[in-house]
This record gives sequence, C-alpha cells and structure tokens, in this order.
Amino acid sequence: EVDLIGHLSSDVLMGTSEDQQDVRERYAALAHMTCEEALARFGTTAERTWRTRDGQLRIVVWRLAYLPDENGNVAYQVASGLDITERKRAEQDLQRSQQRMADAQRIARIGSWELDLVTHTLTWSDEIFRMFEIDKSRFGPSYETYLAAVHPEDRHVADAAFRTSMETREPYSITNRLQMADGRIKSV
Repeated sequence: EVDLIGHLSSDVLMGTSEDQQDVRERYAALAHMTCEEALARFGTTAERTWRTRDGQLRIVVWRLAYLPDENGNVAYQVASGLDITERKRAEQDLQRSQQRMADAQRIARIGSWELDLVTHTLTWSDEIFRMFEIDKSRFGPSYETYLAAVHPEDRHVADAAFRTSMETREPYSITNRLQMADGRIKSV
C-alpha cells in the first residue's frame, strides 16, 4: 500500500489532494475486503484528472485488477494507467467539427450521407432527414428507403448512378425528384 500510494502521488502523477485522499482510502479499504467486495465497491476502471509535476492536467484511465490469496481475500492490486488526454482532446475536436458541419449544412440546406462499404452502414446528416421530411427518431437510414422516396420515374437513373459509382469508386452527381408522402414533388 505505501509503495503504490507513494509511487502514484510522487513518482508518476500528482493528483489533487482530493484524488490522493481518495486513492489512500481505497487502498486502505482493500486490505479488509474480498475480491468480489472490492470489485463491487470500486469497479475495475476509473478515469481521473491528474496534475503532472510541471502543472499540466492529464486525463488518465486506470485499470485495476484485484488478485486474491488462497482465502479469496485481496492480496494484491495491479493498477495500470493510460494517459488518454490526447484522445479526449481529439474526440472533443471531432464533436465540435461535426457540429460545425451540421450547422453549415442546415444553413446552406445541403445534406450529406456516408456509406461504410465494409459494414454497409448508412449514415445520413440531419439535413438529409429534413430534406426527405422523415422523422429521424422513427427511421433508420437505408438505401432502400432512399430509393422508395425517389420519384418512380427517376429511380432507375438514381440507382444506376449509385451502382456505377460503387463499381468504379468514382463520385457521381445527379438531379432527381423526391415524392413526398403527401404527393408533393421536390427536386434534389
């Protein structure tokens, strides 16, 4: 206990005083618990913000494994910390970028979609749902639903353009009509 707490608080990362106290309390409690009790109470992972010696804040995910002795009591705890600060920053940057893209599409009234060729998962932007006048909460995007919304006279052209693009891996651009549920026609 002393070596590990000392190692965490002085050699690797210096947490806030609340983090250090939390670590001390957890390690002290582990000495009197079974492995099952420790897992139930503390879980197996924890994400914490730590301050490095030079003052930087880092986000570390700790993975904990409790090793029991022959009586099932916690004899050892193995902890590994992984600095995920850059991954968290990248995730936040991606979320901001996606929000900016959604805002730009909404303002310009331009939608986008993406098809994962491996999983065949189709993703539509919010603006596509608005253009097609489809309630996003009651609909999973699919190529078949797209084709069903295309005006019957334009389906063959739209389908042929898509399939040719899939075969050649070349982009395509078409104009076709959508037939709304109430009979209105939209050109896209």
